[in-house]
Amino acid sequence: MKKLFKNLPFVVLILVATAVSAQKGKTVDYEAPAMPVNEESNLISYGAVIDEKASKDELYKRAMNFMNSNYKNPRDVVKVQDNAKGEIEAMHRFKIFNPEGKDGVKGDAGMVTYTLNILLKDGKYKYEFSNITWKQASAYGIEKWMDKTSPSYKPNFDYYLIQTDEEMKDLEAKFKAAMKISSVEEKKADW
Repeated sequence: MKKLFKNLPFVVLILVATAVSAQKGKTVDYEAPAMPVNEESNLISYGAVIDEKASKDELYKRAMNFMNSNYKNPRDVVKVQDNAKGEIEAMHRFKIFNPEGKDGVKGDAGMVTYTLNILLKDGKYKYEFSNITWKQASAYGIEKWMDKTSPSYKPNFDYYLIQTDEEMKDLEAKFKAAMKISSVEEKKADW
């Protein structure tokens, strides 16, 4: 009995240390969001056709106002700009991160690129964020992140999908809001 009481502090110390290290070693399980998949291409894309009471020219101005206010270098981002046809195409990218490590720092996981296509007509417009890829030596469609049966699957892919979904939804919301603001109002505010 004396031996038990002598060793009790040592046993308690080992149990506490084991519990603390087990908590530090826990990994967070991320769940990939349900992402919109284009039925024709089978690729992830965000988009819609929106009715908006404005002329094609006015919608074009609103879309270009969005490009100019949302992107630091719109001349580099906008690849096609055709007012007569009512078409705008832009390509951009954003950074994604790995989950926090034991040190509490999120590591860089690379860049995700996307294309934004906008088609404009009197009274409505169509937009689509598509060609969403992870920038690698060759194009790596983010749809591959959803295949949990793939030998190249990594648990971090769910975290990447969460970040991508949040970024795309944020861009979508900003774009829709910008398309409601009259270009005349925009100019008055920009005096």
